[in-house]
Amino acid sequence: MNEPNSEQASAVGGQRVQQNGVIQSEFQGEYMPEENPIQILAIVNILLRRRWMIAGWTFALVVAVGLYSFFIAKSTYTATAKFIPSQRASISDRMSTVVGPGAIAASESFTESTSPEYYSALFNSRTFLEPILEQKFAVVELGQSVSLLEYLKIEGDSSQDRLLQGIEVVGKMVRIEAGKSKSLSAPPIISVTVVGSEPQLSADIANAFIKELERYNKDTRSNKAKENRIFVMKQLTDSQAMLSKAENAIGVFNSRNRKISTPDLQSEKDRLLRTVKVQEEVFITLTKQLELAKIQEQEDQVSIEILENADPPISRTSPKRSQNVIIAGVFGIFLFGALALVLERFKNINRKDKNTAEFMDNLAGITREMTFGVFGRK
Repeated sequence: MNEPNSEQASAVGGQRVQQNGVIQSEFQGEYMPEENPIQILAIVNILLRRRWMIAGWTFALVVAVGLYSFFIAKSTYTATAKFIPSQRASISDRMSTVVGPGAIAASESFTESTSPEYYSALFNSRTFLEPILEQKFAVVELGQSVSLLEYLKIEGDSSQDRLLQGIEVVGKMVRIEAGKSKSLSAPPIISVTVVGSEPQLSADIANAFIKELERYNKDTRSNKAKENRIFVMKQLTDSQAMLSKAENAIGVFNSRNRKISTPDLQSEKDRLLRTVKVQEEVFITLTKQLELAKIQEQEDQVSIEILENADPPISRTSPKRSQNVIIAGVFGIFLFGALALVLERFKNINRKDKNTAEFMDNLAGITREMTFGVFGRK
């Protein structure tokens, strides 16, 4: 009798022979195809058989999400204001081209940064946010105007603590974004976005940030102009004293040396004349810069150009009720469909199997431990 080849294997008891992936019964002489481990039709049958469980739990999930979205979740509204740093040349900037390079350097110190990071850091600073937190806003829910600190219900042991907490909360409400510029020379469009519980309140807070930015830049520019004027005045006073000293020196030299008789005397006279000329140029330059500093101090220069004030949004940002309900329905179908398959698997499991019996014992032990942990041992 020939030995079976590698493609044949005798089954237990000699009842079946597997040949080329096909199971053959020795007694019946028939071939049966090997079972497919993934049976799609069987899965569909399980889902259909437990359709009412899947539909019921999915409906319950949809109702729960709907109730939460409509009655529990707080509505939020988003308002956005847009601006760009001003590109208009001030009077002092235009005059500086006539005055000279020294004045240009002085006027350049007043140019605000156009970087979005600058505004983001500024809008989160205590110096900038403190006036906004103390400003009153009309709140429909409360029926009155209250400060932003009161509206946010910030509590603390001291006013300093309340202020620090308020800065942290407002920082989460406000978002600073920069759009792309059409060219490298064009400044980016800066957007100030505020998310609040009321449409008008969100718009008011966003516009308050813009107004505070204008005030802050104006005060900063004014303070810099004042400091620059005081500095130039001091330099001009010193320059005037040095010019007078140089003029006196050349006067004394001329009175003592009415006739230049030696090369050394001529060299000394030339040196004194050069000193007077240099001091005259410094004095004239500082005089022009002082006039520019006075103009800058009095000038009401626009620091930003508002492209769009924040308007009360028409629709809420969240919750998106219809979208939430649809997502809950789709998620519920998949979740409870998978649960139906798991339950069917447990129903048909062979409990006499050693591994299965051990798993069931472990599962029962975990259940007992959780029960005792909640209700206590009895």
